[in-house]
Amino acid sequence: MEAGGSQNAETGNGGAVKPLQPKVRRSSVSSLSGRKIEQRMTEKRAVELDLLRPESSARLKGIFEQTRSGDLETRFCALWRFKDVYINMVVAKGSTLATSFAAYLLEQGILQEIIRILDAAQADGDWYSIPRLGTGYTAISKVGVCLRIVQLLMLDARTVRFVRKAIPDLLSIAEGVYFAKPVTAGEPAARGLATVPSYRQEEDKMPALGILLQLSVWSKQTRPIICNRIAFLRGALRDCMSGSDFARDMIERVIMTFTSLLETCDLASLLDELLDVCFSAFETAQRREVLVAAVHLLQSVLSQLKLQPKENLLGLSAKAQSKKDWYTMQLLAAATCPGFMLEYRPMFYVYLSIFHAPFRPFLINGAPGQCTPAQDQELQRYLAANPAAVARRRQICNILAAKPPANVQEKSHHFSPHLGPATAPKQAETSSAYVHKPIKDPLGAMPAIHTYWYGDDVKPQRKCSHSSCSLIESASRRFKICSGCRLAVYCSQDCQKAAWKEGHKSRCRTGSKDGGNR
Repeated sequence: MEAGGSQNAETGNGGAVKPLQPKVRRSSVSSLSGRKIEQRMTEKRAVELDLLRPESSARLKGIFEQTRSGDLETRFCALWRFKDVYINMVVAKGSTLATSFAAYLLEQGILQEIIRILDAAQADGDWYSIPRLGTGYTAISKVGVCLRIVQLLMLDARTVRFVRKAIPDLLSIAEGVYFAKPVTAGEPAARGLATVPSYRQEEDKMPALGILLQLSVWSKQTRPIICNRIAFLRGALRDCMSGSDFARDMIERVIMTFTSLLETCDLASLLDELLDVCFSAFETAQRREVLVAAVHLLQSVLSQLKLQPKENLLGLSAKAQSKKDWYTMQLLAAATCPGFMLEYRPMFYVYLSIFHAPFRPFLINGAPGQCTPAQDQELQRYLAANPAAVARRRQICNILAAKPPANVQEKSHHFSPHLGPATAPKQAETSSAYVHKPIKDPLGAMPAIHTYWYGDDVKPQRKCSHSSCSLIESASRRFKICSGCRLAVYCSQDCQKAAWKEGHKSRCRTGSKDGGNR
């Protein structure tokens, strides 16, 4: 196996990846009780970080040292503590500071233990850490923890490029985790050691989708490979329609993934599933961001439809035609909301013309941008005859009436997700200080991460990587990137030379091979 954790580099062969097989092994059972593990996974006091000077944090240095320990449990507990600090920091501080911090973490080798864990999961099914039996705690997914961390280290093109180089088969890992088989005993002696609840495996699907999303957004080279993974994509789309809590949680990530993929890929074979997911979002979404994302994905789907002759637009698949009444009801609820994304109203009318005969002239005549009086009367009549559409329109209006996040830009024609909190302040207003308070229940359910916000495709401004320099780019792409690791950026040759002398030389030469310095 190559350094960097890759058994096989990603390929574009289009074949489905073999699902991974999680196993419970005797070696998975800790000598420590659940209470002891919980104590080791919990920060005993608040962690203070200056995100512009992360090298000044003694607690962060301690975590790095423990991830390089000779003891497996010490390494994993350190990763868990890091996960809690890092996830909450990203949500609190936004993309600019989080991205420079992620680059520092990658340069320092945070991926080393993650790569070891993912290698073991692929090779031997070593997936879980189990507290000493009889101590009242269930299995802990090491793979889930690692994928959550990796997902939030991939915040821009350079961090994604670094992670892909360190873990070349990351997409295959994500797909293998998403379709993982039920847990089995690793050897006869492990039978009956512990029960892994089914929801634990479902929880691991969410960061696998997060990996898929970040690769779709930030790596144009990976998009054609992703688009060849039809089994993965179709599986995610169909899971969105299952009606489960998991489906409601995953729909936003799936919508954003396909919005990015449709910028460059032809996914005509998935149009039925894409329409289902978009209209399901109109029916069930409770957040403004999800509604906005669904509208943009519908626009992307329409662009794919327009690649076909107009007469074929009226001849959608039998499956789509069988759902035309449901589609129409969701369209009515969204299209008649006062003031909602008015520039996309013609798109709503085109879809109505596909599913509802009175609107056909709108499609055939080229969509002038507004209804005729007769069409408007038909729209209101049809709406009045559908109490469910009226009720959903009222719900959507209430959702939209709430003050929108500052960086949800509904009029952006080039639409892409960026990682950051929904109310991220401007850089000038953002303090680089962050304090993480200890979590009371570290072994509780994995937290949901709603950190995607939507706006123009703006490259984040980066901090100089020299530890003694706190300069941030005044405009994107002003700083020069290191030609070796393609991760560190410098505001000047002086800073680059100083960082080289202070240790970047050794980290740069090993970073591309093993995810960080050894």
